[in-house]
Amino acid sequence: MIQSSVPARVKALREAAGLSIRALADLMGMSSSGYAHYETPARFKDPFLPMRVALDLAAALQPYGINTAEVIALSGTATPGGTPSHPQ
Repeated sequence: MIQSSVPARVKALREAAGLSIRALADLMGMSSSGYAHYETPARFKDPFLPMRVALDLAAALQPYGINTAEVIALSGTATPGGTPSHPQ
């Protein structure tokens, strides 16, 4: 079974922004445990983030210098250049 790299990538983005789980959850309007779900490999096993979560995460991290396209790519959608971010 292939483990999702999404939790590790989400955590790395949060840490790059210098935010705690609680601070980022507050910015996203969700509980700390609700947000932590997406950083926990044992709980979040999907290959991509739900689009709504990716959009909220991107909006919360953008003021901290995190590239919005990088966050949105975690949802499995096309990158700004039109190239799918995951194999078809």
